[in-house]
Amino acid sequence: MASNSSIYTKQHRRRRRRIIRIFITIAMVVLAVVILMAALRLSTLNAFKGEYRRSVDLTERITANIAVWLQDVEGADVDAEWVRSRTEPMYVYSDLSFDRNGLRKGTYTEELDEASYTECEDMAYSLCADCLRELIIKRLVMTGYAESISDDTADKLIGEALGMTLNNYIKNAGVEILPDHDELAGEIGRSGEYRIKGNFVSWERAGATVTDEFRRAKRSLVIVEPEYVYKKVE
Repeated sequence: MASNSSIYTKQHRRRRRRIIRIFITIAMVVLAVVILMAALRLSTLNAFKGEYRRSVDLTERITANIAVWLQDVEGADVDAEWVRSRTEPMYVYSDLSFDRNGLRKGTYTEELDEASYTECEDMAYSLCADCLRELIIKRLVMTGYAESISDDTADKLIGEALGMTLNNYIKNAGVEILPDHDELAGEIGRSGEYRIKGNFVSWERAGATVTDEFRRAKRSLVIVEPEYVYKKVE
């Protein structure tokens, strides 16, 4: 029969092993949390590497410019909303690239995407031509030229009268539909060094060093204020 001393020793050992297991479990949980937080932080820091792109909506600026020109040239009673209702949103793209040379710092460059500016310019001139054509057709119908006139017929009449297409006429007229290329490139373009501290990045914008709050969302980098959403370029 086991003595009281032997029974006490076994219970003490079991209790000690149970306490050790509890401490080991707690330590493993803490270690897992630390590793997870470190991994998430490293993932956030790694966001500042590679190339990103954001869209810059020029629709309001373009439609306002077209409305003003139509009012001046045609004496038309139109506004920007009338023009806006005849188009889809028009964008250019801004390309942002990072070259990280430290865990929390590196260099960056942001510039206007030239191809997107050219494409947006073509869309803007086509929109202006569509609006002008519509106004010309209304005027011809009002004067009794015909009860209805198709776009093709209108283009033919305009070509005969002007000796060129509507698009060429608008371009030759020097209409400033889009923001000036160099001005827009200056608004978007910037470069320099960046530095990360927590969820804030310090870099240069508009000729001054600013500190922006950011967040990372899957394949996106979001500057909180002003809200700029950059999509990762694969």
